[in-house]
Amino acid sequence: MPRFFRFMFAVAFAALLAWTALPARAGQFHSATEYAVGTHPVAVAVSDFNRDGIRDLATANGNVSVLLGKGDGTFQNAVNYAAGTSAHSVATGDFNGDGWVDLAASDGGGGVSVSILLGNGDGTFGPPANYSAGNTPIWVVTGDFNHDGKLDLAVANYGSNNVAILRGHGDGTFSTGGYFKVGQGPASVAAGDFNHDGSLDLVVSNGSGSNISVLLNNGSGAFGTPTNYSTAVNPEGVLVSGFNGDHRA
Repeated sequence: MPRFFRFMFAVAFAALLAWTALPARAGQFHSATEYAVGTHPVAVAVSDFNRDGIRDLATANGNVSVLLGKGDGTFQNAVNYAAGTSAHSVATGDFNGDGWVDLAASDGGGGVSVSILLGNGDGTFGPPANYSAGNTPIWVVTGDFNHDGKLDLAVANYGSNNVAILRGHGDGTFSTGGYFKVGQGPASVAAGDFNHDGSLDLVVSNGSGSNISVLLNNGSGAFGTPTNYSTAVNPEGVLVSGFNGDHRA
């Protein structure tokens, strides 16, 4: 599985670099520029961490590495932050309502927690606060699942075949909001409103099986029995978007 996420990281990182630099000609891209981070970078998130109007990067690579953008498609050297025993994915959001971007990192290297790193507004982050999430929490996504105006977390737990909901309190802290069964070896989770009821639902790729699980939100941040859809063997990543122009995720 790490090989897949290394591939996904490489694709996302290459796409970002290509997007932030002008192409040599239409349909062509400049050569990739590489930046040193931690060991085995498996996920990347993009946001403006120091509020300078320039996109920055955060990668999960055992720890969390932050690379501040220079505005010309290049980045400063990585600054590393501890996050659990081995950070495997990273998500962004303002978890304490101060207007600064914070980070959530899942401890997918055999840990049991999600680490919250609150942003200082200048591109640096405070020490991690850890919250129990489940067995091998391999992927984390943010969203307001219970309509209280505060960001929550959904965490795919590879080792326990479920998704954990961590409810945000709006002050940067979280508490357990329930565990919801999915398929075998959930490897990633994404959020979207799949039934047009105004609530964020979840889709999980079951990396040890051959299906994905869709969990519909009941509107209060709890999720019902999953509906499974067959895929090829070992689906390890999932993306939500509108692919056919009908405004449905």
